[in-house]
Amino acid sequence: MQLKRWQKTLVLSSYAAVIAALSLTPAKEMPTVDLWDKLQHFFAYFVFMVLAYPVADKLSHKLMLAIAVMAYSALMEFGQSLSPGRSPSGHDLVANSLGVIAALLALELIAALWRRYRRKR
Repeated sequence: MQLKRWQKTLVLSSYAAVIAALSLTPAKEMPTVDLWDKLQHFFAYFVFMVLAYPVADKLSHKLMLAIAVMAYSALMEFGQSLSPGRSPSGHDLVANSLGVIAALLALELIAALWRRYRRKR
């Protein structure tokens, strides 16, 4: 099933709202997850980029989306300074950005391999 662009954007926007809610929830109300904090950040933003990737068609637009997701990550980190019991972390920002970059590279590699496979057929 192929989603229309507005549907992809809706899924992406919904995920961004979930990230905002989790990022800005006061510390004492946060759910406990038994997983290394930086891995949680990496994975959350890896998924964010996986959802953002199909919204754009050209690589230049995908790169701009990746930058936008990283900027959103920085905004969420800053927003934590306004949330009780939370504080921004440069290490979290690095983990978030690495998740975005890893997803973009993985998806570009998969797309290149798919194009190569399709040409051979």
